[in-house]
Amino acid sequence: MYHIQLMALARFTSVTSMAIRNASTLCAIVNKSCEFNASSQFMKNYDFKQGIHTSSTMNKYNVVISDSIPHNTYFTKFRHFFKYHCFLKYIYRARGSLLYTYACDHLDYVGIMKDFKMPDTYFSWFLITELHVWMLMVRLAAGGDAGIDMRKSLVSAMWKDVDVRKRKLGNVRGKEIAKQMQELGYQFNAAIIGYDEGLNGNDQALAGAIWRTILEMKCDDPELVEKMIIYIRKNIQTLDNVSVMSLINSTKVTWIDHRTC
Repeated sequence: MYHIQLMALARFTSVTSMAIRNASTLCAIVNKSCEFNASSQFMKNYDFKQGIHTSSTMNKYNVVISDSIPHNTYFTKFRHFFKYHCFLKYIYRARGSLLYTYACDHLDYVGIMKDFKMPDTYFSWFLITELHVWMLMVRLAAGGDAGIDMRKSLVSAMWKDVDVRKRKLGNVRGKEIAKQMQELGYQFNAAIIGYDEGLNGNDQALAGAIWRTILEMKCDDPELVEKMIIYIRKNIQTLDNVSVMSLINSTKVTWIDHRTC
């Protein structure tokens, strides 16, 4: 009888200890769940784009933490760097090539050469192309990193087009093509500097850049120079009325008809 009582007491003790352990485990699970819910609420109240909390207090400590976390953290900088250089940069480069193709396909080269009394030559084509590429470069300069990459891709696409057209002119040796491409590169850099100076200055400075560059110092008609100034100013204004991101995303541009200037 005594032995049976001891066995019953041992079984009761075992069941009780198991219940206590289960209760402890349940409490631990509940505590973890509460902490997780608090963390989830914290994550909901945190704006990762702005780096600040949208709630003025934390539920657990009841401490004001608004604007307590800086925006430029190492994590946000690394995330932006990784996202841009591994993904977005190549998209903007592709869009730069598309922008060049669309912009040049919608240019009236023959009409511009005829109205401005330019000879129908390969060099005249290049002068017209570099003028419109420069106007796109001016607008993309306000596009930040995306604009910089698109400008590089835009100019790179232009030089590829120049090289392809140069080789189609006839049987020209490689050394001569390389020399001519180098001369065109010097001319392009000088033209960009002249156009920038004229755009930031007055019409007199822009007229000088036009006369020296696209008209090759052979134009004696001041009305043609004035007409080209109006054409450039109107196109620059049209591009300024379009947001940079719209230009980057659409890769399409509409040029003013030179006959209306």
